[in-house]
Amino acid sequence: MKIAPLPDGVYDVLVARHFGIQHDDTGMLIQYQHEKIQLDNHLFVGRIPDIREIMNACTPKGYHRPHPHKLWQPTPQFGAYYAIVLAIDSNEYDLNWDSDGAILRLVAASRYVHSTALGFGYAARLVQFNGQIKTIMPFPGNHAYMISNKPVEQQRHWLKPDEWREAFQLASRLPNSKAHQYMRIKRAMRTFELTARESELSSKFELLARSAQCLVGSKPLKQGLQLLAHSVNVQITESEINAFYTVRSRVTHGAGLPLPRLSENPQDLSDIAKKMEKPLAAYDRIETVLRRVFSRLILEDSFAAHFESHETVEKWMESGKVAATVFTMEDPLVNDANWRSRIICDPQIHHGEPCVRGTRVAVSVLVASLADLTIDELLKQYPQLSREDIQAALLFASEAAHTTMVA
Repeated sequence: MKIAPLPDGVYDVLVARHFGIQHDDTGMLIQYQHEKIQLDNHLFVGRIPDIREIMNACTPKGYHRPHPHKLWQPTPQFGAYYAIVLAIDSNEYDLNWDSDGAILRLVAASRYVHSTALGFGYAARLVQFNGQIKTIMPFPGNHAYMISNKPVEQQRHWLKPDEWREAFQLASRLPNSKAHQYMRIKRAMRTFELTARESELSSKFELLARSAQCLVGSKPLKQGLQLLAHSVNVQITESEINAFYTVRSRVTHGAGLPLPRLSENPQDLSDIAKKMEKPLAAYDRIETVLRRVFSRLILEDSFAAHFESHETVEKWMESGKVAATVFTMEDPLVNDANWRSRIICDPQIHHGEPCVRGTRVAVSVLVASLADLTIDELLKQYPQLSREDIQAALLFASEAAHTTMVA
């Protein structure tokens, strides 16, 4: 497909690399067919010509064996999905790349929409004249790295057009949002961005945990993760939190990842994959939680207000403690749409207060009791109840608490 040249002018460009080899003569990945996504009058995402020249300008020169007559040329390692292009006023432009941070904000916001390996290794300023690139000034920074427990063929390292528009909405809203005013949230977002740019796996676990800890403060990380997950309606199990927390604790205390020693046995690689399966799945789930939390913090000032200070965080966590408890229960009832049938509101029973069906035990009594008792202890105190009845009561309380907090 022939790609039209950019109009004459000055542009700041960021190329999104890919790790495959399937590309057309422009260097663009064939799989990505969206030619242009116009976000505003100056900013778009899409396919541009001369992408290889831009990437070469940002690539160190080295020995390139296929062309012995050109021994010290840039060695291409990657293709490209697309480029983020920002038009610059040629009469007033700054000497710094992306001087107003428009591309930086868009990239950060894109991570709240979909996890990708979009980094800053291929950043440059272009001067276009008479339909041709006359100057390429490289400003390369750090690459970014994505980890996933999914097979490679199921991973998606690019954003769809609607996702870019959502990212642009977040990036445009951020400077005027409460989330941009509160230092606690800004630290969490900055650490989350550092997580994406970190290549070492153990450090990624530590940075992701630190990002969550910035939000919940001095409260235990496990409890904080439960509440954050609940606030964005993501179900997270206790085993997922424990798997993530175990790796994070090992890394923090210098023990490293929980991996077996390598030997010459080929089975070792399979053992490593199995050993890391649960931690990587937990990492993916917690990353999803934080992505959704950051999006909600940007869009809802009332939600961001919970993180204004240590006192507001304490109050928010106390109000949501019981509501979040239900999401740590690894029981089929959590995903059972019929759990509401276990709770009734009958004017003839307990003055119409919600109770477990077939009993006079109020939901409020069960929820209050769980502050001091375990579920097993509560079952001994109320032998007419089942474990599913208590979980249904907690689900009911969770819905009511969430509705109250949102309202």
